Amino acid sequence: MQNVGAFHAPIVEGSQTPQAGSTGFPACACWTALWAGGGAVADVNWPQIVSLAFGGLGGYFLKFYLDRKKEAEERKFEDKREHYRNLILCLKSLREGKTQHLEMLWFEYSFLWLYASDAVINSANNLMREIHREMKSFKDIIPLIGDLLIEMRRDIGFSRTSLSSQDYEGKQNNIK
Repeated sequence: MQNVGAFHAPIVEGSQTPQAGSTGFPACACWTALWAGGGAVADVNWPQIVSLAFGGLGGYFLKFYLDRKKEAEERKFEDKREHYRNLILCLKSLREGKTQHLEMLWFEYSFLWLYASDAVINSANNLMREIHREMKSFKDIIPLIGDLLIEMRRDIGFSRTSLSSQDYEGKQNNIK
């Protein structure tokens, strides 16, 4: 073996190898051809290599964008779920005859306009109109609550639910 730069490589008879210390690369035909401008490596399709590099970068940035978009959608879903949960808790207190949470119900209702589907908002509008009319009893609004709950279920992903607003009973047996 002959020392070529900092590397040791065998010299093959008839090959074009760099002189010791000329390139600093191992003495092989591919590096020699690349730096000397001859041989098979010089015939490499550089536009293809460059396009592959840009394709790799483009793929990385596309994945980065899609990951960020997925995270944002997950945060949006969790926010929606939390507001729906709060709305249901307000309706529960209303069912129990407690009106001190009525202000919280209106507060959660206002958030519907930011994140809920049109069907949920329309259903909530019907319910809030009935509540605003000073309902006679909770029995009067049970079908409206059932409709709101069905629309909320559809909005969070249960679009093919077989339940209807009449399926919501709201503890009717305990209501006076």
